[in-house]
Amino acid sequence: MISNIQVFRDQGWVHGENCLMQPIGNPAMLAHNIEYMLDHPRERARLGRAIGAMQDGYRYEKFCNRVRELVADVVPDKR
Repeated sequence: MISNIQVFRDQGWVHGENCLMQPIGNPAMLAHNIEYMLDHPRERARLGRAIGAMQDGYRYEKFCNRVRELVADVVPDKR
């Protein structure tokens, strides 16, 4: 369960596909999502598999390489 904010959507998180999202500041929706996961073990397992499939995008080396690319786009090379 994550907040429904653009940065997560940009990373490929999709409500109901690989996560459950709720708006920031909506504790009622967060509580609903928690109860839903507790009451639906098959859906919990399915989302767990979907999350596992996304893990490659969060490997430390891949993250560092992406940061280097972003920095290189905005900082001139002074070598």
